[in-house]
Amino acid sequence: MTPPSWYTEALDTPHETARIEVAGAAIDLLTWGARGQPGLLFVHGMLAHARWWDFIAPFFAGRFRCAALSLSGMGLSDWREHYSIRTYVDELVAAMHAAGLYAADTPPVVVAHSFGGIPARRLAEWQGDTLRGLVLVDSPVRATTDYRPTARKYTLRPYASVEAAAAQFRLLPEQDCANPFLLQHVSRHGMRRREHDWVRSFDPDLRMKIAHGDYQPNLEALACPIAFIRGEHSSVVPADIDHYIGQLLPQAPRIDIPGAAHHIMLDQPLAFVAALRGLLAVDPAGWLARP
Repeated sequence: MTPPSWYTEALDTPHETARIEVAGAAIDLLTWGARGQPGLLFVHGMLAHARWWDFIAPFFAGRFRCAALSLSGMGLSDWREHYSIRTYVDELVAAMHAAGLYAADTPPVVVAHSFGGIPARRLAEWQGDTLRGLVLVDSPVRATTDYRPTARKYTLRPYASVEAAAAQFRLLPEQDCANPFLLQHVSRHGMRRREHDWVRSFDPDLRMKIAHGDYQPNLEALACPIAFIRGEHSSVVPADIDHYIGQLLPQAPRIDIPGAAHHIMLDQPLAFVAALRGLLAVDPAGWLARP
């Protein structure tokens, strides 16, 4: 399949790469757009990386200073002996400062997918007055999220080439995707070179190393506005969870992306861009405004 022009144009958008240090680990950081524009931080999900936003962030670079990071243990960021949501929150804050997202007159907005929504929600709970808003993208929200280390260890299968790895790439949770060029993109950029082969770039012990904790903040007490985007066919945020969110925060915007499952930016990238543009066209302070 020949990639469409919108994809190639997005990849041609000028961007910068950097490495920043947070608590002894080097964190991979990408930025688009001019400093001084309102800030927009993109946060990826579990076992993903910053390059999942390569074809999304450029759509916002004309109006926003955009940034995307790879959380430690994922992408090209360093691995740690132990991981915690607290440390991930510190990485989000450091990335926003390093990218210049606080240089505008208004605070930044955080857009977080899946697992990335957990540290993003904690950031909004602990330092929400430093944010303009939070958009959760198919991120699990429950009455409690008691996240415990698991015995699950991943095996980093060796591949002879990046192309061979892309041919075997599968999403977690598993789902179909009608845009194979996007699957190939995130797979190719999620690899590390070893001496004689290539392996996936995440720490295979990541889930075992994450500190135990209740990662569900008090969403009703967040110090910044919040909005939700979910895939119509999501297995992570099914209808009952969406209903729970609606009861908990009845005035918060909730947008379903038709035809999308959990990995919305891969399933329906342009619909996702349109939904996020619509949210950002309104001052987030108005997301929770009463009629």
